[in-house]
Amino acid sequence: MGVNISKALVTIMSTLILLPVSFTLFYGSIGGQSVTIIDEDITINGFEDTAVYIPKFYTGGVSVINTIADDHPTIKFYITKTDNNNGDQIYNQVTQDEITALQAIGNNVLVGFYIYTDYAERPTATVQARIDKSAQYDVDFVFFDEMANDNNATHQTYYSSLTAYADASQIPYTIGNPGTSTLAGYVGTVDTMFIYENEGAPLLSPSTIETRTFDNAYDKSNFGAIPYGQTPLTWGDTYTDWIDATIDDLGMYYITTDGGSNPWDTLSIFTDELADYLDDIQSETTLTTTTTTTIPAFSSRVDSTTLLALQVLPILGAIVIGVHFIKQIRGKE
Repeated sequence: MGVNISKALVTIMSTLILLPVSFTLFYGSIGGQSVTIIDEDITINGFEDTAVYIPKFYTGGVSVINTIADDHPTIKFYITKTDNNNGDQIYNQVTQDEITALQAIGNNVLVGFYIYTDYAERPTATVQARIDKSAQYDVDFVFFDEMANDNNATHQTYYSSLTAYADASQIPYTIGNPGTSTLAGYVGTVDTMFIYENEGAPLLSPSTIETRTFDNAYDKSNFGAIPYGQTPLTWGDTYTDWIDATIDDLGMYYITTDGGSNPWDTLSIFTDELADYLDDIQSETTLTTTTTTTIPAFSSRVDSTTLLALQVLPILGAIVIGVHFIKQIRGKE
């Protein structure tokens, strides 16, 4: 019985004595320092930050797009719909049915209507009327073709006002297509601008792409590229190396081997490979969130008197308990 009491006494006293020591050592070692907790990898708003563009200047073929989009749920697909090359969208029930079918694929598929602007010479009221008509079809964006790129402040205002008008019409996104280099004053007048639309190889040099996107002065979501009539006719290093070299500058891509007067009348044979590659390289550089927690130094949360009490009282308690147990043991002897 005496041995058990002695063991209990040692355990209790050791715990009480070590408690303030551990408490002091803990705050002495990390108090006032930052502890970084790394959360799991996430994508931005559930999607990768580089999208695939599809100029759908033809009718049908929804099932193929459906399959590709289903296979890449974190890639956004912006699909511009028109039945006329270089002409306004035809509005009818066939158009409505196709838009409904495309939007039903998933929330990674966004559908828009084509509207030409004649380099800011088309009357604003006429373009606004086309936006109104587009809104009746519940599209996700509008595509302004033949976008001006000259040094004319009035033209810049022309596009920013059309973007504002679209937004007020419940069309939250606009894409503009100067198809070549532009001026910084046009950045932000639409949500995305295509700064490269050329036929034939070689692809525009990455250094030129960087220049046309103002050397990373703006977020890459402002810019996209849609080269057509490309060779080789098989997916490979020519395309993947170019994407690797430009992905920090461009937020939207479309590459096709189709050419001629209407290179947008068929789906690019590279659409699936492009989505695959964007998916792969972005998965390797997925945004990682970190939470940094700073544990204040202990002295910043309690005063010196409280600190002394927390350190001394457990020791005094251990002594009192020890004396009590000794008296009990002696009383039983």
